[in-house]
This record gives sequence, structure tokens and C-alpha cells, in this order.
Amino acid sequence: RACRPGDVAVLCRTNKACAAVTGNLRALGVPVKLAAAGLLETPEAVFALACLRFLADGDDSLAAAETVALAGALKPEEWLEERLARVETIDKATAPERRRDLPFDHPILRALAAARTQLPRWSPVQALDAALGGADAHRVVTQWGPDVDRAAQRRANLEALRGLAAGYEASQGAEPGGGVHTVAGLLRFLEQLAKSSSDGVAIDPAAEGVFVGTYHQAKGLEWPVVVLADLDTEPRSRIWDATVRRDRTDVPIQLAQPLADRWIRLWVWPFGQQSSGLALETAIKASPDGLLAAKTSVEEELRLLYVGMTRARERLVLVYEDATPPAWLGVLNAPWLRSTDDLEYPPGPVGISTLSFCREILVFDGQPAPVAPAPVTHLDWYPEPEAAQERPLAWIQPSSIAASPGASVLSEKVYGPRLGVRGSPSEEILGNAIHAILAADWINADAGNKSQMIKRILAGHELGQALDIAAVEAQLRAFREAIAALGPIHEIGVEVPFVHGIGGGQRVRGIVDLMLRTDAGWWIVDHKTFQGSQESWAEQAIGHSGQLATYAAALRSTGRSVAGLCIHFVVGGGWIVLGDSTKTL
Repeated sequence: RACRPGDVAVLCRTNKACAAVTGNLRALGVPVKLAAAGLLETPEAVFALACLRFLADGDDSLAAAETVALAGALKPEEWLEERLARVETIDKATAPERRRDLPFDHPILRALAAARTQLPRWSPVQALDAALGGADAHRVVTQWGPDVDRAAQRRANLEALRGLAAGYEASQGAEPGGGVHTVAGLLRFLEQLAKSSSDGVAIDPAAEGVFVGTYHQAKGLEWPVVVLADLDTEPRSRIWDATVRRDRTDVPIQLAQPLADRWIRLWVWPFGQQSSGLALETAIKASPDGLLAAKTSVEEELRLLYVGMTRARERLVLVYEDATPPAWLGVLNAPWLRSTDDLEYPPGPVGISTLSFCREILVFDGQPAPVAPAPVTHLDWYPEPEAAQERPLAWIQPSSIAASPGASVLSEKVYGPRLGVRGSPSEEILGNAIHAILAADWINADAGNKSQMIKRILAGHELGQALDIAAVEAQLRAFREAIAALGPIHEIGVEVPFVHGIGGGQRVRGIVDLMLRTDAGWWIVDHKTFQGSQESWAEQAIGHSGQLATYAAALRSTGRSVAGLCIHFVVGGGWIVLGDSTKTL
């Protein structure tokens, strides 16, 4: 059969050279599949990330402008004029009205704003999916065309972007403690990929086009016809690069100590922009280190050239201008490999003859008239985006777990007076401070001056005037005396982190405030800074019964027994012990 564009690969040394070859081929109307960095610079990726940024932040007017501009429903002068009018209206509006207002009145922005309420429940990949769905991104980028193949490439780039997001999420989940992945973290991750040229453009295997990529990217692949470009590249010694040296090259590498006898050597180029007529450079190149660097460079050039030459199944094309093989081919030390008008080269090594021909190709200088691409005659049909589906969360916060159906109050105890809280401090800050004081008290049971410890922690939370230090110290002492009634305490756990699977792929991750091992087993104590009256304790404790039931299940899964579950009302100076008629607690 006749050779098709997809049968041909052009290999270059650098991504920059690949981009130049791609531009020339497309100017000639040749379809191209480019294997190179730059995914995040493509219009479809810019559009998708603008939608994601606006989904994450409704005040990001730049993201809104990019979304509206790239969606293509309005001309620039139309959406810009509409934006200027809206800004004038917003300036006159009240603060609540400003928060409700969209930067532009556009259906995509309205859809993204409506989806924003679910953002706290979504992982970065789910948020990106929601942004793509809300913008109907696959339909939008398909409309850009200009032909079927380019439209398919654009959709493939969106899938490649989603793959990068999934990779970010997986890498964060692999970190100790589960890691933290956010939309902001994903955007930062993608920015770093772009800076390091690690954002590869997608390759659609179904699209027809000439493959253009680097020699390194071609490893493991094969085509009927392979064109080797950039053969005029001069091998360099790399003596001025950071290299790994070994003290003993005759000793094999030990797998148990792979870095033994190895060290990093770097010679810094001292001559700035000057690169010729340097006697010192000539002497260094002639030195043993220089000769070794040159030998290593030739070996590396041979390896890369081998990769390129072995990619062709039917025909290999070597592209260079002069009759003499260029420097890179020169490392083969094959004088018989040269241009000739004859069909048969002189015999090579061991009697091998090479059948070939040489064809002179005029240098491409100037841009010919672009060939009109084939119009998009049909588009693959896509169903309407599905509505967001509620899915179980992978990670669950213990405080969000519903109360256990059979939870009950076994006993209630008041051990001390109620703490007076001055002013109206934040419940979260007050809770953090009291938890820190209780943890420090149990960890440093024998500390001499606890009032200083309490004062320092309250000051660190800007609550120096909210609680009486002497009253807090007395409450700690009374709590310890009441705990002593449980019997001898053999082991104490303070702020104990845990992860526990609850089935269906879900896991609970949290921290147990206090664990005490007695003769009867472990007591689990959860501190609460509830400031309501004692009459409300039972209702509050029952509401947190699911949280304590999860703590108990996690502890029992390790083979330990649970003696009791306690909700400790620190401000009120008492506790409630919970039980369960169904024995699940």
C-alpha cells in the first residue's frame, strides 16, 4: 500500500527543533502528531484551567475573562464592553451584592458558580471533571477544529491534562500520612511541570499524522519510515557538566551499596562567553580527564544514534546537506557511509553492502500559501454531561459521623466547678487552646509550674484574658483526681493519630484526645469545650457517639479491649460515659 503520514516519524535532538519541523510540515498541509512539551500552553488546556480556577475562586475575574474569551460565543469587543458595564454596576452595589455578582453574564460561568457549592467535597480530579463538564469543554474545543484530526488532538490534550491531575493526586496520596491534595496545589503542580518542560502534549494513536519527536522519546517505538534530523549536531565532551566519577572502575557496583566509591565532579567554565582560542581549554581536553570525557561523550552519542537508526522497519532517511557525513555520523567511524549517486555503496564492514540512493532536497525558505485543511465534516456525538453524582467520601472526619442508633448515657459525673469564659472567643480557638493545655498536662504530669504552662498556651492563642489561669489549673487537678477512680493507669496515650477502614473503600482518619489503659482495658476520652448547661450534656454526648464508636472500633481492630467511652466537658467540669444497647460501642 501507499505510505501514509502515520507511517513516518521525524526524529530531532531537541523539543525546539521538533516545534520548528512541526510548523513547517503544517504550513505544507502535512498532518502532524507532535511529541513534545507544551501541553499547558495549548488553547484547550488554558481554557480548561481557566474554568477550574474560576470554579475554585469566584473572584478570579481573569479566569472568568479567559473562559468567556476562549468559549468563543462572543466577540472580544462584545464581552469586553459587557464587562466594563458590569464593573461600573458592581462599583455602585453593596458588599453582599458584589459577592453574588458574576464577572460576566455567561452560561458557563453560571454553571461553574452553581457547582462551586460542592467544591469542598471534591478531590482535585473531581473538581477538574466538574469544570470540564460545566463548561462542556469537549464540545467547545471540538468546535475549534479546524479539521477532524486537530479536533481529536484537542480532546486528547484534555484527557492528558486530566492524567496529570490524577498523577498529582496519586503522588500526594502516597506521602506519609496520606498527603493533602487541593485545587490550589494542583495548579501549582502544573505550573512547575510547565517550567520544567514536563507537560507533554497528548498523542492520539487514532489520529493520522507524521510523528515528530526527539530521539529519546522514540525509544521502544517503530515506524515503517524514519527520518533522522539534526545529524549536523556536534558531539561535545561534557567535561564542564556535572558528572559521576568512580574511584575504582575495576570493582563492580555493589547492589547493597550502589553509591560506594562514587562521587560528583563539576568543573565550572571560567571564561564566561569566550569559547575559542583558549590554551587552558585545549590543555584540559588533552588531559586524561578530558580524553575520558570525550570518550564518554562519543559512547553516549553512539547510543542515541543507535536508538534512532533502529526505529525504522522499512526505510531509514538520513538528512544532511553536504556530501561528507556530518559530525554526529562521524562517531560511527564509517567512511563508507556517504552520499553517492550510485545505488550501491562501497562494501562496508565484513562485506556488507548498503543499497541506498541520494536525493537532493531544496532548502525550505519562506512560507508557502497554507493548504486549506479538510473541513470538519462530522463530529463524534457526545451525550449531554451527566449531573454530578453523590459518591461516598474516601476519607471521613470522625466528627462528621452520625450518632450511633443505640447510644445511651451510662453515667454522668461532675468533678469540678464550671470554668468562666470571659468575652466571646472563637469556639475553634478556645477548643484548640484547651486541648493543648490538657495534652501538655498529661504529657508533663510532673511539671512544677503548670500555671506558667497554661499562661503561655493561652497567650499563644491570644486568649490571655479569656480564662482564669488558677481556675484552669484547679480544673486540671480535679480531672486527674476523678480519673484516678478508674483504677491504676498503666499506659497513657495523648493526641493519638489513627487510620481505620470502615468498608466500601472508605477510611476514617483522626486523632484520639486521650487514651488510658486500666486493668479493665482502654478508656477513650474525647474533650469537648461545649459551654452549654449540664442539662444539655446528654444530648451533646449522644450526638458524638458515632465518633467515639469509630474510635472504639479502630482500637478493637488492633486486638485491644475497650473499657469505656467518655465525653469530657472541660468547661462544665464533668463527663458522661456512653454505652450502647446494641453493644456496638
